[in-house]
Amino acid sequence: PASSCDAGRGGTGGRGGGPASSGAGNGGAGTSDADGGAAEQGGRVGEGGASEGGDAGQMSLAGAPATTSVCGNGAVEPGERCDDGNQQAKDGCNAQCEVEDGYACSGAPSACNKTCGDGRLDKGEACDDGNSKAGDGCFACLVESGYTCDDSHAPSVCSDVNECSASMSTCSANAICTNTMGSFSCACKSGYTGTGKTCTDINECTGTPVPCDSHAICTNSTGSYTCACKAGYSGNGKTCTEVDECSTGTSDCSTNATCKNTDGSFTCACKTGYSGNGKTCTDVDECSTGASDCSPNATCKNTAGSFTCACKTGYSGNGKTCTDVNECTNGSNDCSSNAACTNTSGGFTCACRAGYTGNGKTCTDVNECAAVPGPCSANGQCSNTAGSYTCQCKAGFTSNGKTCVNINECTAGDADCSSHATCTDTAGSYTCKCEAGYLGTGVICLKL
Repeated sequence: PASSCDAGRGGTGGRGGGPASSGAGNGGAGTSDADGGAAEQGGRVGEGGASEGGDAGQMSLAGAPATTSVCGNGAVEPGERCDDGNQQAKDGCNAQCEVEDGYACSGAPSACNKTCGDGRLDKGEACDDGNSKAGDGCFACLVESGYTCDDSHAPSVCSDVNECSASMSTCSANAICTNTMGSFSCACKSGYTGTGKTCTDINECTGTPVPCDSHAICTNSTGSYTCACKAGYSGNGKTCTEVDECSTGTSDCSTNATCKNTDGSFTCACKTGYSGNGKTCTDVDECSTGASDCSPNATCKNTAGSFTCACKTGYSGNGKTCTDVNECTNGSNDCSSNAACTNTSGGFTCACRAGYTGNGKTCTDVNECAAVPGPCSANGQCSNTAGSYTCQCKAGFTSNGKTCVNINECTAGDADCSSHATCTDTAGSYTCKCEAGYLGTGVICLKL
């Protein structure tokens, strides 16, 4: 720039910190550079003393060529993209003062910073996802293995490549491919062994222990095996049991027989209550043959292969032992409440009580007062009651225990005749008559 090289002729250089004009001689002040670098340059020229300043001035006056740019002096001069004050490489600004790939530089001396991780795709970057983390598809601005990055916008968007679905894995056809972030894994399927990229069939039939039952035949197949029970055995091949004709229903025993499995065969025996050879069994009628043990007071009923005993009416028990039921005491009789219940063997009888009439189950009160002759004395009054009656002597009569006799009110002192009257007893009553010289009802007599 012209600032330092155009310092005035013979002038004394200014101090480094002063303005460009301080380095001016008679030739005048130099022109200031836009970023102040020229001013500092002018200051350095000034510090060099009069000789430097003078030389510079003389060169300018003589028309000598201007000073060329010096890379590494910390000033960004024409032709330089940066100048960080040194000529080292790999710090952002190389020895030719060019900005290295992956850096951005500014200021003087230039401050250079890496651009990887700022989310912008710069020269030399394959991707930039805005961070410096590994394992997310973009690391050190390079696309990581197993990922793909979309750089159509900033920051880059990286996604995992599913090698399993994209048929990019190297797994064996007999393996299961499992996608992982940035990669994949291979595992041999059941029945195969190997690394997953190479899988070999396992012969399970030659292994220890053999997977099949000892009574089965093992047959190896691709990736698997089968087990089949030998003749005379049944099961799924892994578990084999001897064929039991009795439980499988392949025997020809009667349904009324018991089948017993034997080694390779079976036997049949008729069940209790049946008779025959086991293949043909006939029901035994215990009731008609007398083979039952029912009580004499029970009823025997034959059933298929057995019999039942039920106590007859009027007895209780299990049929083999039957006890008479006392219907009169347990309340199970249907006698009238006005009857007497009498227990009998296996039953009971009902008889109406005195004063009632009927069959014992229905008893009606007898009206003794309606009988002819009536039960009471001729001078008595009969009153019917439930199951009986009462007799009460009429007024003026009293009972001697059997009949009603007249009461002599005159001698008994029960008459209310006047003292001036004569009392005369009558059947069931009495009369009062005033004496001579008195007049009245007999109960009251007044002197004439």
